Amino acid sequence: MVKSRSPFFTMRIPKNRKKKIYMKKFIIERKIAGAGAMTDEDLRDVSKTSNAVISVLGKPYTWLESFVTPDTVYCIHEAENEDDIREHSNCASLPINSIKEIKATIGPSTALT
Repeated sequence: MVKSRSPFFTMRIPKNRKKKIYMKKFIIERKIAGAGAMTDEDLRDVSKTSNAVISVLGKPYTWLESFVTPDTVYCIHEAENEDDIREHSNCASLPINSIKEIKATIGPSTALT
C-alpha cells in the first residue's frame, strides 16, 4: 500500500492497482493509389499486418475500423497519443498523410438531445 501525500486526507492506494489509461481517438488519412481496387485477400493481409504490430507494440492501442475509398483509407484508432499512431504505422509500413484527434462524435440522434 502507498499512503497518499495529500495534507487534506489520507488514502491508501494498492501498489498493484493498475493505472487508468486515457485513450484518445484519432482519424488517420492514408493516401494509397488504387485502395478501392484492393482484393479481399489484400485487405486481409493489411489487416493481419496491423493486428500483428498492435500485438507487439506493448502500449494500449486499438484499431476500431477503417473506411476504404478509391484512393484513400481512413482509419479510426485509439491510442494515448499521436506518436503511438506513428509508431504503429511505421512498424506496419503504412503511409500517413494526416492524423487528427477526434474531439466529438455526432449523428442523427445528436439532434434529439
